[in-house]
Amino acid sequence: MARPPRVDAPGSWFFVTTVTHGRRAFLARPSAARAVLEALGELRTEERVLVAAYVLMPDHVHAILLPTRANLSDLMRRWKSLSWHRCREAAGLRTRLWQEGFFDRGIRSPRQLAAQIDYIHLNPIRAGLVDGAEQWPWSSIHAYLGRPAPLEVDQVDGD
Repeated sequence: MARPPRVDAPGSWFFVTTVTHGRRAFLARPSAARAVLEALGELRTEERVLVAAYVLMPDHVHAILLPTRANLSDLMRRWKSLSWHRCREAAGLRTRLWQEGFFDRGIRSPRQLAAQIDYIHLNPIRAGLVDGAEQWPWSSIHAYLGRPAPLEVDQVDGD
């Protein structure tokens, strides 16, 4: 069954997932994980996106994003391109970093936003990578706990 057409809702938060090419664990390399977050940070600094939460897993990324200058597809294309170039420089990556496309779900309520933030922060525990969310280095949980984070976020009240 074909995926329904993507609905672009300006001013809306989206839960997005993008997967590494072949689900290879490229993001287990700290240099690659840093490069991916630096690329997202650059887009945030350029005021192209607000970032409510993120987690980098070894073979995929979850994030809650609000595009501010372009539609979600253009934003994701830019992030994936920029991060691939940065991974080439920082981690010596010579193959494709990302699978084509991405998954997205519009967030329609404060309750859903809070649930998606929790989902993102608990993902490393569910995957058996750590016992506590704060143990995973590549997550916005640190910003929510008031600690230094690999990428600052635009914290939102989910209630």
